[in-house]
Parts: sequence; structure tokens; C-alpha cells
Amino acid sequence: MLSRLDTSAKLALDTKSLEQLRVHARNSPEQALEAAAQQFESVFLNMMLKSMREATPQDSMFDSEQTRMFTGMLDQQLAQSMASRGVGLADIMVKQLSHSRSAEVPAGEATKPDSLSAVDARHASRPVRPAA
Repeated sequence: MLSRLDTSAKLALDTKSLEQLRVHARNSPEQALEAAAQQFESVFLNMMLKSMREATPQDSMFDSEQTRMFTGMLDQQLAQSMASRGVGLADIMVKQLSHSRSAEVPAGEATKPDSLSAVDARHASRPVRPAA
């Protein structure tokens, strides 16, 4: 699992976080990748929460523009809190992006079975079927 940055104390609408991420990227690309993946996970969770709220009935006596604004801010903060604990999406993204940033495998080496991981080798042996 990633060594999570502590973002639980920060506001979800922190305007300086993008500039901090840029500075972090110059100094430590790996930590910046982790921070960007965690922010992406937060945005994804926020979109998921927003979709869940839109799917619920809105015909209550407490439904107003003010409550929608409050629940939107609550969802942003909740998504950031959930992302700081991690749901696995950021871990997968960092693993994939770190793997793609590593040294390229020469063209002749890519077709050898021993250069494939166990998962890749298992999927490489299956025939490709067209989508129906």
C-alpha cells in the first residue's frame, strides 16, 4: 500500500494544493505521482458520491439550493477523507504508471515468455475474441 500523505486535515477546496503538487513533482517525482493518484482517487470518489446523491429522490421538505450546496461540500470533504485512507485505486494507478515509467524492454525481449509477468503470461496464452 502507498505511504499516504496526510490530507485529512486539509480542506477539499484547497487552492494551493496544485502549486504544492508542482513543486513536489520537481523535487520528488515518485511522491508527486502518489499525490496525484491520491487526488485523482478523491475526484473519482467525489463523482461517485455525487452520482449516488443524484440517484436518490429529491422531493423532501429539506430540499433547497442551500442543502444541495452543503451536501456538495460535504461530499467533497468526505471523498478526500476516503481517499486519504485509500480505496485501492491510487495504489493501482501508481503501480501501473511506475511500471510504464521504468526502463523499456527491447523489442526482441518482449516476446519471450520469461519477460512476461505471471498475469501477463496467463492472458497472453488466451486467444483474442472479437466483441459481440
